Amino acid sequence: MHLTRFDIRTFVSDIVDKVVLKTNIIDNVNIAYNTLPKAKLTRKQLAVDELFKPDISGNSIWVSKDEISQVKCLNWGNNGAARHGIYFSDNRYIWEKEGKRAIQALRTVGFSDSVLYGASRPIRSDIHAFHKATGCVVCGSKSDLVTDHKNDLYNDPRVLNANTQTFDDFQCLCNHCNLTKRQVSVFTKEHNRRIGATTIPSIAIFNIDFIQGDETFNINDIDAMVGTYWYDPVAFLEFCKNRTFETIRVLK
Repeated sequence: MHLTRFDIRTFVSDIVDKVVLKTNIIDNVNIAYNTLPKAKLTRKQLAVDELFKPDISGNSIWVSKDEISQVKCLNWGNNGAARHGIYFSDNRYIWEKEGKRAIQALRTVGFSDSVLYGASRPIRSDIHAFHKATGCVVCGSKSDLVTDHKNDLYNDPRVLNANTQTFDDFQCLCNHCNLTKRQVSVFTKEHNRRIGATTIPSIAIFNIDFIQGDETFNINDIDAMVGTYWYDPVAFLEFCKNRTFETIRVLK
């Protein structure tokens, strides 16, 4: 394929724009983190920083279970290392594990909301208890569970108020599914469009991208994510089921 000078300039310009965008995101996270008042770190937190060496974005290398076991205060033995998806009681980071059952390795994949936003996103204890009793609504996992804001734009004051939020504002996800949802959210904001469910192979068979709305995205709208798969996977599949049954009924 022959590229004109215009094509090359456009291609290079696109690359530069993406690099600048990524750099700005990292800089903003770093500024937010460094302007927070720093609490005294616990012995475990100091050990985590020494072993995992998270970068300025809160991302670390994979550290194997064998390496972790060499650090006395981080060796969890047979008692387990995680509680609500948080390892070593260190909620500064988002944690990711390798291994479906037994943990083979761990790494950090960014700063947690509790670090970046502190108490600005409280969730009542009864809401936590209710949702975590159900397990992950996507994969059914009963471990590494987190209580997820359905609206991950966090732009609805009612939901951010412990006195006015409701059970239906949240859902239970495992840490792995929560990370997947987070990646979709990042892509949505970067590209200024909602992501259809047909990008998920197991959901694509229904040929339904949204159960409400389309790709149009307005970051200031408190209902901007309503109708997407990750906003409410249970409601999404319920809609797909009813649509399928209705199609079968009509064909009969």
